[in-house]
Amino acid sequence: MKQLWRISMVFAVLACLAAPVAASTITGVAVVTSNYGYYQTGGGAAIGIADPGLGSYSVADFYNNLATDAIKPSTGIPSGIYLAFFGYEFVWPYAATAELTVRYSDDTTKTAVFQVGSLSAVGNWTRLSGDPLLTFGGGGVANPPDLLGVWNGHYISPDGRPDVVLQFSDTGGSPVVDAPAVPEPASLLLLGTGLLGGVRAWRKRRG
Repeated sequence: MKQLWRISMVFAVLACLAAPVAASTITGVAVVTSNYGYYQTGGGAAIGIADPGLGSYSVADFYNNLATDAIKPSTGIPSGIYLAFFGYEFVWPYAATAELTVRYSDDTTKTAVFQVGSLSAVGNWTRLSGDPLLTFGGGGVANPPDLLGVWNGHYISPDGRPDVVLQFSDTGGSPVVDAPAVPEPASLLLLGTGLLGGVRAWRKRRG
């Protein structure tokens, strides 16, 4: 009987060890610059988190609620590579360093300090200290939208200036090159009309 009990206990322990452990997810992001710029995912800090490579962006693409310090969904988002859209754009040209902090669902954080480099060209900035898995740098978005600006008492509203768009990763990943924006139908029509006119002119010359 004792031996059967011991065997049962061994199998119970092995089952616990084999049970999958839920991976922690990102529940918040904060950035502090050397010239006292402070941003976080929500509130009046003017930062939005979105997937890279979409080509064009809107507030609907953000994973976080701009009026609260909350990532959507409440369970967080997986570790990976993301774009960070910043308002209060005037802060960045004068920042020498930036500290990136990523918060997780298991109440842990990762933090690193970076030397601010190009704000537009895609690429990782030099990490000066901190977690080796964190990367931070230019987002490579060709035509940054004006989605974020300043805190107006209810939510973050545009301010007439293109957002600063940066890219970060908590997995040590390489930057993602943004997709070219999809041309609008009117632009395609103009392009088609121009090509058609060019063909007609070429035929007349030959003709």
